[in-house]
Amino acid sequence: DSINALADFTFDNQFELHESDRWPGYRDFCNRTAVERQPDIIHIHNEAHLLPGLRRAVPQAKLLLHVNDEVVTRMSAAELDVLGQSCDRILACSGHISREIKNAFAAAETASPPLEVFYNFVDHGEYDPSAVPPGEVSALRERLKLGRGPVVVFVGRMIEQKGPHLALRAFR
Repeated sequence: DSINALADFTFDNQFELHESDRWPGYRDFCNRTAVERQPDIIHIHNEAHLLPGLRRAVPQAKLLLHVNDEVVTRMSAAELDVLGQSCDRILACSGHISREIKNAFAAAETASPPLEVFYNFVDHGEYDPSAVPPGEVSALRERLKLGRGPVVVFVGRMIEQKGPHLALRAFR
């Protein structure tokens, strides 16, 4: 019985997984999997509330929290204190998110784990348009009705703060 983002994330739970009815099952699954596999490193994306249980389940593992939004800044002082004790390092996707996390820990008067900015990126070697045969590009353009003009790809959450509306406006 897996998590259904459309059903399990609502305005009532502020789209936070740990507020979903499915959270206990998901948390327990992650802890069981960690115990079975005994990893050296666990890299968690945004789900900060997983870290305390994982710390107990596999105390020897290095726990990294990769933060892509303000999830940590919405935590209470008590939750930040537990996070600080559970996490070995926080990776923030931007300088802004990093500063906000530092400010949250400072306001809670609790120690932050080491914090680094780790920008999201695209591996140009992996996604090199010039490596795609021209015939495939033409077929894809035709199938998607893209015409001959430039194609812009937006990779990110479709939220106002990311500015996709500004990119669309710029091309009008």
